[in-house]
Amino acid sequence: MTERRVFSRGFKEQAIALAQTSGRNKTAIASDLGIDVNMLCRWQCQAKKVELEGRNINLESITIPESVTSVGKGTFLGWTDEQTIYIPFATLSAANAPAAQGGCGTGWRAGNNAVIRSNISAQIHP
Repeated sequence: MTERRVFSRGFKEQAIALAQTSGRNKTAIASDLGIDVNMLCRWQCQAKKVELEGRNINLESITIPESVTSVGKGTFLGWTDEQTIYIPFATLSAANAPAAQGGCGTGWRAGNNAVIRSNISAQIHP
């Protein structure tokens, strides 16, 4: 049985810093560090969540205007099931579309547990 490796906080912080500042892709960085790229991505998400929690986001909800055509990856990182994102169906469809079709996939939902309400008019929820 393979023994589970444990990485220090410092190692994780340096790996995250490399991914953010080196200009190299995450796969290459992870390979150089001897870790799986998914592990590096998970560390980045965890660090971002801690950073956002430190900002004390107190919004109960947000309404995405119909004019929004894309939602970036990790936009709602750290949102909880006590928060709601109101997003018109057309915007939701565009945001969920694969990158090849001009969308950003479902990455914008990564790291968030917010309630997603779609098929609404942006004017219903000011």
